[in-house]
Amino acid sequence: MPNHRGLLSTITSAFLVVLAIITMVVSTLWREVDDWATFFGTIAPGVLPAVAASFGVIVAVCTLIYNANAAEDQQRRQHTINTLLQSRLSAEFRLHKERREAFFPEYQDVFYKDWIARRYGASQTRNGANSVRPHESARSLIELLNFYEFIALGVRKGDLDEPMLQRSVRGIMCNLVDDCRHLIGGIRVRSPLAYDNLCWLYLRWRQRDAVDVHGNPNERPIPTRPGDKDEWPEPPGT
Repeated sequence: MPNHRGLLSTITSAFLVVLAIITMVVSTLWREVDDWATFFGTIAPGVLPAVAASFGVIVAVCTLIYNANAAEDQQRRQHTINTLLQSRLSAEFRLHKERREAFFPEYQDVFYKDWIARRYGASQTRNGANSVRPHESARSLIELLNFYEFIALGVRKGDLDEPMLQRSVRGIMCNLVDDCRHLIGGIRVRSPLAYDNLCWLYLRWRQRDAVDVHGNPNERPIPTRPGDKDEWPEPPGT
């Protein structure tokens, strides 16, 4: 995510260093200089340019840091846009969404045993625009979860722009995780590290007292593994 907090800290530190140097110089001069006329006439012309040059170097360094951070932020935002365009808005993503809804419609809980039954069960089709087999629907559901796991990893590592993603896919992702919370919980009992980043981002993004389009409770906790706690994290940035 954009590191504005780190940038502000760097510039603030540089400013405090400059202020401390100026304060130290002024304090030393105040104690040591007896003849100010002589100081400003003979010594100051040689000292003040050096102080000004040092201050200019510090300003230049701060400007360089700011520009580098701004370029990094712009690159991160562009990478986020490209990721959304090449994946979520792609024909393959839409196909997975259509196949998922054939046997696992939105706003219905997906239990681990039901997913297993369709993933490895009989191969009857369900009529629609395209005939979809249960194992195809189950696989597409996992592909959607894997996509958001990738998104969550990018956010967690700072490679993707979190505010942009939160504004564009928060509700969609949280609805999907809410539908699949029992499935995710079942998978994580068997593979403890599965969807670790997705669970992290879901805890970070989900809202208290959320409801779906039907007015039913939404964004509910994911059943936890033994020893895990379902806690609300501190707000981002704290």
